[in-house]
Amino acid sequence: MCFVAARTIMLVLSIFSLLVISVFGYPQLPQGLLAERLIATSETHAEWLSEDAVLDLIRKRKNFVDVTKDRSPLGTDGKSLDILWADHSGFPSSAVRQSAVRPLLAAIDKHRLEAFLTTLTEFHTRQYNTQSGKGAAEWIYHQASAAAAFANARGSLTVTVSKFLHPWAQFSVIARIEPSNAWPPLRDVSAVILSAHMDSVNHADPYKGRAPGADDDGSGTATMFEAYRLLTTSHSLAIPTRPIEFHWYAAEEGGKLGSQEVVASYLRSNNPVRAQLQMDMTGYSPPGKPAIVGIATDNTDTRLATYLKHLVGTYCDIPAGDITCGFACSDHWSWHRKGIPAAFAFEAAFEDSNPNVHTPEDDLSHISFDHVSEYVKLALAFAVEMGLEE
Repeated sequence: MCFVAARTIMLVLSIFSLLVISVFGYPQLPQGLLAERLIATSETHAEWLSEDAVLDLIRKRKNFVDVTKDRSPLGTDGKSLDILWADHSGFPSSAVRQSAVRPLLAAIDKHRLEAFLTTLTEFHTRQYNTQSGKGAAEWIYHQASAAAAFANARGSLTVTVSKFLHPWAQFSVIARIEPSNAWPPLRDVSAVILSAHMDSVNHADPYKGRAPGADDDGSGTATMFEAYRLLTTSHSLAIPTRPIEFHWYAAEEGGKLGSQEVVASYLRSNNPVRAQLQMDMTGYSPPGKPAIVGIATDNTDTRLATYLKHLVGTYCDIPAGDITCGFACSDHWSWHRKGIPAAFAFEAAFEDSNPNVHTPEDDLSHISFDHVSEYVKLALAFAVEMGLEE
């Protein structure tokens, strides 16, 4: 009798899990009751995995992406055949906006970077399906909104900040910078996108464990916010000729879930995109090895990667270094898969990167704000050089 009752309870729970998937598109139940998800670990291999198996991929630092909702067919190059409109006119061979970029670089504030990251890491975890993860998103949204209000009051820029809601607790944040009174309006002009992911994870205890995520990806989140702050509040304002967007994605650690939903929305709305740059971990410089600005050469647009290396050579105080990140290593993959020129900047060669990620030890003690500042320089250079492109 007890056995039959137990089997009945398990059957009810399984049916309930499937109903949640069908209605909401993503499981909302606690760990242990989650339905399986379709997980890709390469361009050619995907399988249905339990939540425990997905967490095991995180523990092993294996790249993966959740393709449960987006199973669009792939072409021979591994990209989706469902392509977002993109401008493929190429990229400049040199930096041409130095008079607009350099005053912004001089205003980078390491103390503000540290203060921002200190507050961000005080959230117990930023795991995307927790209330503290949602709280972190609310805090980022309010910080971005305050900078937008300052810029809008000055009158030369129009800055909007929005919440991109998801079926899980944490939302993504999108800030868009445009010139005020642009004519014709820039809604049909391809945007430049800079991004990071806001969520963190403790691989041993993902829902309750401490996950400060100072480097992964608090450092990238802070990098993008400092660049955004300077573009919206600096006295050296650069008025863009195309929209500049900053995205802070939810749920990267769950399989690039947040960025995939944002990209799908842009695809449905036919929002044109010029190029996208993701920064995921910018704060750790391996002891005893030369510091670099790592630029991924795989699973990215090679022309855009080459252009970024030109920008690093012009504006940064440390050299660019070629790195490989493998399949779907961060949110740029979501754009790259849909045909958008996308690039990825990372703190070091992957084998030399921060060994403390996904643990409670991923804290401020391992962060070099000098190193982070070099990535802020690249973010500002990319935003201004591309945003003022004629």
